[in-house]
Amino acid sequence: MTIKRVNRGMFFVQSAPDSQEHIVDLRERTCTCRDDMCRCLPRRKAGAAFVASPAPERTVCKHITAVLIELGREEAKNIT
Repeated sequence: MTIKRVNRGMFFVQSAPDSQEHIVDLRERTCTCRDDMCRCLPRRKAGAAFVASPAPERTVCKHITAVLIELGREEAKNIT
């Protein structure tokens, strides 16, 4: 998965080399992928707790999960 930071809180995420690029907005906790719009967003709006992908009951898609993991790695590098 390729992740490119656009600005603070906004990222372009591409799952595979030939796949569509999705926009992840961490401020709004949204992604432009079908999974987030059709499955995860309705769960978030219903007040479900944070559940990361790949759990079946997830409230964020794999693209948002990947960005959060990458940010954690960046933070860890700054600590050491």
